[in-house]
Amino acid sequence: MHEDIVPGKAILREHLKQLIERCFGNEVPKIVDRHGKSLRYIYGQKAKRFQGDIIGVGDAIPSANPLAFEGIRHAMMTSRFAVQALNARLDGKATDFSPYFAATQAYFGWRWRFCETIMRMLYRQKKDYKVDRVISVLNRFSFDQLLALFFDYAPSQGMRFFWRYGLESISPFC
Repeated sequence: MHEDIVPGKAILREHLKQLIERCFGNEVPKIVDRHGKSLRYIYGQKAKRFQGDIIGVGDAIPSANPLAFEGIRHAMMTSRFAVQALNARLDGKATDFSPYFAATQAYFGWRWRFCETIMRMLYRQKKDYKVDRVISVLNRFSFDQLLALFFDYAPSQGMRFFWRYGLESISPFC
């Protein structure tokens, strides 16, 4: 029914189908345009960011959020860092692009570790009940709290997620 809208693992497809039905009722939204592609994700931001005189930015390093897979603002930030590193190199203030690596590492830092942790809990589970548990916890968040969690990397929402997740693992009443 929703396979065109929600490809992927059956358990995730079922949760996304429920979300679509909650948001749109029985009216299946029409897909007007598709964007994006499959991205190869390297855990821990260990992808090369530069080699010699070549700098990678955006999806080339990859810079998409590992949980929500949005990446435009992160691609723009890596581009900004690349321009700064290029200017430093041209001005003789740097001999290579290691300042670019340092700037991107600082930018991604804890945000990516946080998102990778939840991503692994959600997308890489082999047991459906574990995915159900993650979805159950996320269902308790308001839209604004989810935005804060996934896009603003709000530490308070992250702690709330892990607190609720931990409680659900020990108590059926949460």
